[in-house]
Amino acid sequence: MDFHSLSVLEYDKVKDILRERSASNLGYQACLELFPTLNPEAIQKSFDEIEEFKRLLPSVEPYVRQIEDPTVLLEKLDAAGAVLDPKEMNLILKTLEISGDVRNLVKMKEYPMISQITRKITPCPEVERAIENAISPDNEVLDRASPELKRLRRGLEKCRNDIKSGLNRIISSHKDAIQEEVVTVRDARYVINVKSSKQKRIGGIVHGTSASGMSLFLEPIEVVELNNSLMNLREEEAKEVKRILAALTRLIGQHLETLKRMVHALRELDFICAKTRFSLEYNCVAPSLNTRGYLYVKNGRHPLLRNAVPLTIEMGDDWTTVLLSGPNTGGKTVALKTVGLLVLLAQSGLEIPCEEGTSIAVFEKVFADIGDQQSIEENLSTFSSHMNQIVKILEESDDTSLVLLDELGVGTDPTQGEALGMAVLDELTRRRTRVMATSHYANLKIWVHSQEKMRNAAMLFDTETLQPTFQFKLGIPGASYGLEIARRIGMSENYLRMAKNYMDSSSLKIDELIGELEKLKLEAVQREEALGAQEVKLASLVEEYTAKLSEVRKEAKGIVRVAREEAISILDETRRLAEQLVREIREKDKDVIKKVRSTLEREMTRLQETPKPPPEVKPSDIVFIKSLQSSGTVTEVAGGLARVDMGKFRVTVPITDLEK
Repeated sequence: MDFHSLSVLEYDKVKDILRERSASNLGYQACLELFPTLNPEAIQKSFDEIEEFKRLLPSVEPYVRQIEDPTVLLEKLDAAGAVLDPKEMNLILKTLEISGDVRNLVKMKEYPMISQITRKITPCPEVERAIENAISPDNEVLDRASPELKRLRRGLEKCRNDIKSGLNRIISSHKDAIQEEVVTVRDARYVINVKSSKQKRIGGIVHGTSASGMSLFLEPIEVVELNNSLMNLREEEAKEVKRILAALTRLIGQHLETLKRMVHALRELDFICAKTRFSLEYNCVAPSLNTRGYLYVKNGRHPLLRNAVPLTIEMGDDWTTVLLSGPNTGGKTVALKTVGLLVLLAQSGLEIPCEEGTSIAVFEKVFADIGDQQSIEENLSTFSSHMNQIVKILEESDDTSLVLLDELGVGTDPTQGEALGMAVLDELTRRRTRVMATSHYANLKIWVHSQEKMRNAAMLFDTETLQPTFQFKLGIPGASYGLEIARRIGMSENYLRMAKNYMDSSSLKIDELIGELEKLKLEAVQREEALGAQEVKLASLVEEYTAKLSEVRKEAKGIVRVAREEAISILDETRRLAEQLVREIREKDKDVIKKVRSTLEREMTRLQETPKPPPEVKPSDIVFIKSLQSSGTVTEVAGGLARVDMGKFRVTVPITDLEK
């Protein structure tokens, strides 16, 4: 990757955001080392880890936040004769405990990606028990660390008590010689505060005088041997503590490789936690990846801008070059930076602020020539600085590169600038380099329109409010609106008229034509969006109607079935009564009998008739939908239902609702 391009695209600023979301120096260093990769598998692996960690975050993050970096201690363990102090051992213990808790939380089946990391964590219960048994949470070596230490500390306590008792007896028996009735410590030995004039009455070793010189700190002869014993016991205690710490250090050192793997796993988890936090806070998604140079950003947003207007752009298949034009302060440079930065972030394994459907190519090189690069130190003008970068781009770019050029050809004579711009775009497009450039040059816009693999695009401008909308539209060039912007900020109409008179008439007409096209395009887009919304609403209503119609038909069938059953029951009863009546009148009127019987049989037949079978339809049949009173073409038949194409929308209806 080109480091100059990483700088102008503000890649490091996003790394700063990421580092702020790391919990420890481990994750901080991992964020610091973040760099775009060319490996699609590694990028996708990072996306998958982030998605898994989103589910793990509430349970694992509290533990990750407690991580402290023990890297220096592990390096210390590598040194011969090194001994860890109690505080350092407690840090090792804390690292072991956090690692074990995290490992237990991550289940392999539920989190296959993260569990690959936590499997690097190997428990060290022997080390944990040894540290807990020997070191207190306050970083003190405990008496129980060894029987010898326990014996020495009991001896120390007894010796201290004997010294204090002896000194207190002296204080009680020589009160008139005592300056202050307290036992204190000087030079690690217990002493009393005696008046200078009474020193000889008590006798002993002086360990200093008071600031006023009126008293001194005296170690009476009676406690000199006890103080000597105390000093000896302290030395023995220190040796035993050092022995215990050395033994513990050796034990920890035996698990050094295990600890290194554990720390590396914690580093990865902290790094993934930071990436996940970034993804959630900036509403990011994982784009799909491709290696064919195709780029489709759907509603992408620059992560360093608040309330950024989403950008949708496509290039790489039917066209590889986009020339973006429009007014100053209209967002052209931001659009370039957004595309470039999102590509870099995606290739770094970060989810990016955009919508589902975004597809990012894995580019081997990303070049950006953006901003005023004038260099006083190198005696370079803005134009020369731009040309230096463009020469580098022409030397190094190919069909695996993304090139972003801001104000192509600016800084020199417009005619020559346009010609240079055409030459650069022509060559890069011939190489199938993916290019997005910005320009105000009218002739360059016209030329791009005639090129097969190039497309114009515009940052839209509201001509009524004279305000940029920051909306990106592909397919039309954008006007510069220089005079309109000058009018908005207060330039006199006299000067504006003079400026128009000085403008080349063809340039003025082109700019006016572009502005009119932009306005018409915006109106067309708005109408298209309105029609689209109406079509969606209509399709929803038709679907709702079809569902309700199907439900009503089901209910109607049920009602008809019940009614038919009731009618048949009534007719059975009627027939029974009629037969009885027939028997009574058989001899009286045979014609009446025949008529009644014929009527009953006809009604029975009608009621017992099965419903008319539905028509047989197949795809491509033209049918009439009775419920909608409309015709259409059958596209699919399944399970008693048919899908019918009615032009702008399709409906699904029961086959019984159709006529051929």
